[in-house]
Amino acid sequence: MNWLLTLVFFFAHVAPFPQIYWPSLVPQQPLPNIIVTSKTCVANGSGLSVSCTWSANPAAGESIFCGLVNINTLSGAAVTDSNNDSYSGAGSPYNFTVPGVSWWIQIFYFTNLPTSISTTTFSIPTSSASANMYCNSATGVKATGALDGSICTGKITSAGSTVSCSSALSTSAADLIVALGGTAGGVSLSLGSGFTLGATTNNQQETEYLVQSASGSVTPSFGVSPSADAGMVGAAFKP
Repeated sequence: MNWLLTLVFFFAHVAPFPQIYWPSLVPQQPLPNIIVTSKTCVANGSGLSVSCTWSANPAAGESIFCGLVNINTLSGAAVTDSNNDSYSGAGSPYNFTVPGVSWWIQIFYFTNLPTSISTTTFSIPTSSASANMYCNSATGVKATGALDGSICTGKITSAGSTVSCSSALSTSAADLIVALGGTAGGVSLSLGSGFTLGATTNNQQETEYLVQSASGSVTPSFGVSPSADAGMVGAAFKP
């Protein structure tokens, strides 16, 4: 009997069962949902600058995406707004030609507005015969470092029916894809698969957008009708 009491004493006082510690489980925060609003701002003009008035004022916290289409180079172009916010260019200006005209296009953006704005302005150092800007607003875009990877570009120079990026955008889940396209007079662009129409005036120059449901590659495109020369750029932005 003594040996049994000794064994019980040992397990109770000398070698207790080890305690199990469970790490605290920290729930993963869901990505914010990017929502493109119905607010747009379009400017078509000439000279050293063109300005547009928003259909409804974007509020503080919203992000702005503007597609520029200019008949001259976009080198030195600047985009600002009524709050003097200075927009960033996504990648470099991209050039394509249609019969008789050489166009330059680029996407500019500003994330997380500090206050509401009413107008946006596109300025260039060299006077232009045709300067155009197409802007959209969105909520839920990452406040800093929003651009996800490199832009994509593409053009057709032998009257095709579709213009698409020559390489796909590698995107993360919930990214916002913004694309800008342009073509010749008398020709219309149509939306790429899964995209929604953004700011436009006559469908010869227009923006389109898509919010990714999962990570993966996306190749933005536009239909061209009737077949003609056209060009485009695309970019992805993080939530």
